[in-house]
Amino acid sequence: FQTKLTDFGMTRAIDLSKLTRKSSVKGTFAFMPPEAMQVPPRYTEKLDVFSFGNCMITTLTHEWPNPQNSKVYEGDKLIALTEFQRRESQIEKIADKEKDLFLLLIKRCLNDKSEERPKSSDLMSEMKRIESASDLGETRRHQLQANNEKIGDLKDEMEAYKDVVRNLRDVNDLLNCQLKQKEEQLKQYQESIKQKEEQLKQYQESIKQKEEQLKQYQESDKEKSGKVPKSLDLSKDGVNCEAKIIMKPANTPTTPTDPSNGIGKQIRLWSNVDCCQKTIKKSLSQGFHLLAISKDGKLAATDERVTRNVYLFDKDLNKMTAVKLAKESPNYKFSGITFTSSDVIAVSYEEIQRVCLCSLRGTVLRTIQIRGSPSYLASDQVFYLFVCESDRNCISVYNLADFTCLFEVGSNGKSKEHFQSPADIAFSNGRLYVCDGRNSKVQIFTVKTSECMYLMEIKCKRPPLYLCVSSDDHLFIQENNNITLVYKISVTEAIKSCTRVNKWKFEGQSNLSGIAVNEDGELFIADGKSGIHMF
Repeated sequence: FQTKLTDFGMTRAIDLSKLTRKSSVKGTFAFMPPEAMQVPPRYTEKLDVFSFGNCMITTLTHEWPNPQNSKVYEGDKLIALTEFQRRESQIEKIADKEKDLFLLLIKRCLNDKSEERPKSSDLMSEMKRIESASDLGETRRHQLQANNEKIGDLKDEMEAYKDVVRNLRDVNDLLNCQLKQKEEQLKQYQESIKQKEEQLKQYQESIKQKEEQLKQYQESDKEKSGKVPKSLDLSKDGVNCEAKIIMKPANTPTTPTDPSNGIGKQIRLWSNVDCCQKTIKKSLSQGFHLLAISKDGKLAATDERVTRNVYLFDKDLNKMTAVKLAKESPNYKFSGITFTSSDVIAVSYEEIQRVCLCSLRGTVLRTIQIRGSPSYLASDQVFYLFVCESDRNCISVYNLADFTCLFEVGSNGKSKEHFQSPADIAFSNGRLYVCDGRNSKVQIFTVKTSECMYLMEIKCKRPPLYLCVSSDDHLFIQENNNITLVYKISVTEAIKSCTRVNKWKFEGQSNLSGIAVNEDGELFIADGKSGIHMF
């Protein structure tokens, strides 16, 4: 073949009468070598060689050459670029296979020094060598044929995809129809839930009314029968009681006859074994261990010996009855006790992983096998039974309707919602209180239908052992140094706070082993050495 070089940018049809010169440089700027841009410009055959290098770049990239500025800044220095460097961004777009064939020739053609550019004859020889070495034309024809075949395959795939899209649209329409049906069903289900919630709310209101009626009936019964004064000597009836004040606010001196010592009530102490039925004389020789109070004021206690006896007291500790559980109950030491209703007591056995529900006559009504070792118990006496499993560091929550485990709270003590070595637990006003012995704090949770949400915690100087909560949100915490701390808990939508309002300490030696408070705010503390103290 024959090669002919020309620059159509320099040849154009013009009207000589209207000829104007816009520039002294002839030719297209992007294709011009450096010597053509000098003053005066130099034109040689090497100018066409430079332009041929630019033509190769344009042919291989299908883009018009656009060289960058001849000088650029690198930091604070102004650096001059070669003509090849000015076109590097465009050269990078050339395919790798074509780079191998043409890159060296392009670089020689774009040399800044005209004398180092190849001659036209050298270009002819180099182009022939490239053609014979690569057979580029044949390769292009094969690529074009392959591309046409790919285009045909893509058209077939496109048609197949269109069919799939049509099918998907049909499926989408069907799913939308089914979704509408499910939404209608969900709406009906939500309406049903609302109705159930309304029924539950009415049921709870009914329970509150029944409780109010029961309270009014009890108050009326007290007024009719007459309430026994606290200072009455009951030794005539075979009950020998000793009345004295054994608690006081911290750092406040008190005397046994001072009624203004911050407690507000005299204290009756069960201190003599002969004060109750003789049949339980031996059981009472080591004092009482655990306490529980029902909503109607019954007080239940256990002693520290291995026995089936549960002791029931009236509200003023004036009468005690020993209830011996039936033989079906295990003969092991009690590890926890609570009322699940006014007529049913739940007791736990840590050694055999069991909780028994018994009537006030001692009949075993139901036995629950616990996954871990149950210790302390608590209940709202309506819906929930809370079982502390110390070996698993968790609280299991059971449904009082069918005694199924609803959920568990805490494990391994890895976060605020968990605890280590849980001790005594209590429930009041929708909140669960847990003694976290190892971390020396009390954690408080809000109990919902299917979960417990962490609410707050109270740091203690010493490990808390026992606790109880009054109906007006006063929290009593028993520490291991005979100190009782009293906190006022305040929880609203905007505020969560706890304020310590009192601190009591026992005088003399004692072995405190349980604490409970009734609806009237009267506090009972079990003493393993001497009996039960009432405040």
